[in-house]
Amino acid sequence: MDLRVTPGELEELRLIRAVHAALADGLCATGDASPHLWDAAVAGEPRKAVERRYAQAIAICEQCPVRQLCHGLAEALPETSGVWGGEVYEDPTKRAYQSRKTVDGRQRKARLRLKVLVRQRVACDVT
Repeated sequence: MDLRVTPGELEELRLIRAVHAALADGLCATGDASPHLWDAAVAGEPRKAVERRYAQAIAICEQCPVRQLCHGLAEALPETSGVWGGEVYEDPTKRAYQSRKTVDGRQRKARLRLKVLVRQRVACDVT
C-alpha cells in the first residue's frame, strides 16, 4: 500500500487541520445550543420548523468569532448544506445543474480565500 502524498495533498491536509482547530472556537461547538440547529432540512420536516431552526442558528452565527472562517469553509467545500457562517446552503442534490468548470473554479477561489483567512487567524492567535 502506497501512503505517499503529493505536495498539493499535504497542503490540503494542513489547511483542513488548521480550519478544524480554528472552528473549535465557534459558538456552534462551544455553546449550549443543539448542534442540530445547523443541520440541513430533513425529509418530512415542516418548513416552519426548518425556518425557526435556521433563524436560531443564524442569530448565534452573527455573534460567532469564527463566522467568516466558517463561511469560507462552506464556500470551499464541494457539497454544503445547512447553516454555515450565518448563511443557509440548500441541499446540493436539489440544485439546478451547474457546469463542473464553474463549480471547480468557484471552489478553487474559495479555497484560496480560506487559506488567507486561516493564516490571518493563526497570525492573530500568535500575536
